[in-house]
Amino acid sequence: MRGGWGVRGGFTAALALAAVRASSALAAPTTVLPPAAPLGGTPAEEQAPLELDGVSFQGETRGQLPGPDRGRLRLQPLVLLSAADGVGMGGQLRAGVFGVRGSVAYHPLLFLVDADPVDEKFGAYQVANSIQLNIDAMLLGIESDRGGSIGYRFNDLLGHGVTLAYQTRFDVWGQRFGLSFPVTYYPAATERVHARLGIDRDHAINFPFGPGLQYGVGVAWVF
Repeated sequence: MRGGWGVRGGFTAALALAAVRASSALAAPTTVLPPAAPLGGTPAEEQAPLELDGVSFQGETRGQLPGPDRGRLRLQPLVLLSAADGVGMGGQLRAGVFGVRGSVAYHPLLFLVDADPVDEKFGAYQVANSIQLNIDAMLLGIESDRGGSIGYRFNDLLGHGVTLAYQTRFDVWGQRFGLSFPVTYYPAATERVHARLGIDRDHAINFPFGPGLQYGVGVAWVF
């Protein structure tokens, strides 16, 4: 009987010890782990301002890299090939949409001289050589180079003149060409051509507009 009570006592003691441990585990405080930080860093790090040259920027940055500074002042040489302004060389100064172009050119002139422009007989052509100074103030698009110009002309045969032109651009083989359509008026051209070329006063020159109206197509090879 003593052996049976000993086994029962040991079993009872083991149950009591297990109950004490279970009650201790339930009474112990629960430790809560903090949430894991995101892979991209903490929110404070992600929202940290960006500093550039001492200036702080905050927020999401979007946009494109800036293109070339087309608004800067630049000087460009050019070669002129124009039916209205001659063949020569010069240069242009551009800053944004504004520009000034100048050139000196050799300008051959073709005149139709007719003794009686209303008859059925065709007049005779007469060629003259001249030197011409071209100066234009331009207003052109920055990207397209389309726009207009107003300019001054001095031709050693035709005299002083004023011109208006439509300006645009085209590219060929990686080279840039300015394309213009000028119309120029020389007020004193009729008197000067009659006197310089020895044409009779009763003969018409370039009837009906006279030699003072010059127009054509011009190309400027801009470097």
